[in-house]
Amino acid sequence: MASTTKPSNPIMIPFKDLKSPESPDGTIDQPGGRLNQVRRKVDWILLPLLGFCYILQFLDKQTLSYASLLGMLQDNNLHGSQFSWTASIFYFGYAICEL
Repeated sequence: MASTTKPSNPIMIPFKDLKSPESPDGTIDQPGGRLNQVRRKVDWILLPLLGFCYILQFLDKQTLSYASLLGMLQDNNLHGSQFSWTASIFYFGYAICEL
């Protein structure tokens, strides 16, 4: 018979107990500290950039879907998996530029 044990509770470290080598007294949660500057940069630069990329990704998929319904396959003589490759071109560039 297998014993059923409850998983142990994770150890929670209070944020004020973490130490940072950059601050004079070693605590991380100082106002205006290096950690806050990095977080602010991520919030104001990286997150809007990611949101913009996801909007472009959505628009690309929607445009290709509507174009295929309106006759893009016949106009460009696409057959077989050629439409799939057409849809993938954006994502190849997206993956390369993301690195």
